Amino acid sequence: MKKSISYLPSANQRDLHFIVESILSRIKQTEMIILFGSYARNDYVVYDEKYEFRKLQFYVSDYDILVVTSGISEGIAGKVLDNIEVQYYNRAKDPDRQPPVQFINIDMKKLNKELKEGRYFYTQIKEEGVILFNSGNFKLARRRKLNFEEIKQQAQEY
Repeated sequence: MKKSISYLPSANQRDLHFIVESILSRIKQTEMIILFGSYARNDYVVYDEKYEFRKLQFYVSDYDILVVTSGISEGIAGKVLDNIEVQYYNRAKDPDRQPPVQFINIDMKKLNKELKEGRYFYTQIKEEGVILFNSGNFKLARRRKLNFEEIKQQAQEY
């Protein structure tokens, strides 16, 4: 997993710094904060607009952020993250061009279970993600290679 967002423009770095500091100040049980998706892969869209069905549409890539905790319910952490999201948008100078933020929160034990089971979503985050914060208290589990039957079973679950 990458450890630096230095490849991002300074405005994006400031956004992510604000988000990380907000999470750490409000959720003391935070173990890891991981940026994933287009901003982690460096294939994000700053702003795109086009006409669809005679109406101007625009698109801005979002910040996908996995918040890994231990010792706090996912429900409580989710409510706190909702409040952080509101504060993030309230500080925006141009809300239409502000990258949206999407939080996913998960308990550390659950994340490691998902990784050990080879769950694609989480293994992709581990592979492509950028670690924004790491408490150092835990390590991410190694992903296990799945055989064909396991891949088939997981696909059928969705």
